[in-house]
Amino acid sequence: MYRETTYRGTTHTGTLIDELIATVERTEARVDARLQADERSQEEKIAYWYAVAQQEVAHLDSSLAGVA
Repeated sequence: MYRETTYRGTTHTGTLIDELIATVERTEARVDARLQADERSQEEKIAYWYAVAQQEVAHLDSSLAGVA
């Protein structure tokens, strides 16, 4: 779509909208990639803390074995 328009002395070739759409699409792709990375990061953190909690519980169980 090539259309030349003049607005207050500035000539536009009609590609401005196409360029804006491309910019939005690139930005959306980057945001999607970051969200996916954040989700993986959060899952890794949960897995880590779950493992830590299991070790702590095992340690507490062994230290309390002779109390009862």
